[in-house]
Amino acid sequence: MQPNPTDTTNALLVQLIAITVNGSSAAHDISDISSSTGYSSSTVWIQTLAYISLALSVIAAFGGVLGKQ
Repeated sequence: MQPNPTDTTNALLVQLIAITVNGSSAAHDISDISSSTGYSSSTVWIQTLAYISLALSVIAAFGGVLGKQ
């Protein structure tokens, strides 16, 4: 079962509010907050390559439009 992202967000918000109200002395260890999403490394690599491809396509289209003007 994957960790609930809402719980993680709420825990981090509580930490930020405590730091804002009490200063930096209120900072607690947040290492117990799970950051694991459970995605396999191959899925992460495929998604990374897809986003890089998208970014390069947008940059190429932008360059094409600038070159045409």
